[in-house]
Amino acid sequence: MKLKRIVLFTALVLLAAAIYGNAVISDFKGKVEVRSPGGAWRTAAAGMTVELADTISTGFGASAVLSLGSNNVIVSSLTRMTLDAFLEKEGTVDTKLFLRVGAVRAQVDDSGAKRQNFSISSPYSTASVRGTEFAFDGKKLNVFKGSVALLLAGSAQRRRGAGGPPAGGDDGDDGDGEGDGSAVVVNEGQSIQVDVDFSTGTATVT
Repeated sequence: MKLKRIVLFTALVLLAAAIYGNAVISDFKGKVEVRSPGGAWRTAAAGMTVELADTISTGFGASAVLSLGSNNVIVSSLTRMTLDAFLEKEGTVDTKLFLRVGAVRAQVDDSGAKRQNFSISSPYSTASVRGTEFAFDGKKLNVFKGSVALLLAGSAQRRRGAGGPPAGGDDGDDGDGEGDGSAVVVNEGQSIQVDVDFSTGTATVT
């Protein structure tokens, strides 16, 4: 019975390794720390594995590169970002990051080898892509390659001042189940700004 449990546990570990990729800090400079939920801050090191729900924190003048398979996220200074999901299943890689504060630059694989469902959320909006390169600080989005669908958080309002029509169809659903009619497609070479009215809790895109 004990042997069966060991075999089952080993199989589950191998299955998890096959499904969940390894998120790794491939490079960093300055003060960079990682914390698991309920744990203490740990000093980052090159090659350090970042687990699901871990938060990366960068100090003043610091930065880090988080490698997620064939994708890379450059974490700027004074940033806190959490790895919410990193899952590969049936040829699709789902990556979800939560940007609490600060700024990042994402390089998402567009080779077509695997389908990418990649998104970075902030308290104000979500940037969702299939393969591109962009910079995002939760409010301002700059697209350097490809296109990004920007979805405002919650019941926020949208005004078309830049970008294209709603992503994923007339209802603005970008395919992640969170569409609320607020998605805007931002194309290569474009930028867009989310203006937040804290008195009303709403946001507009300009």
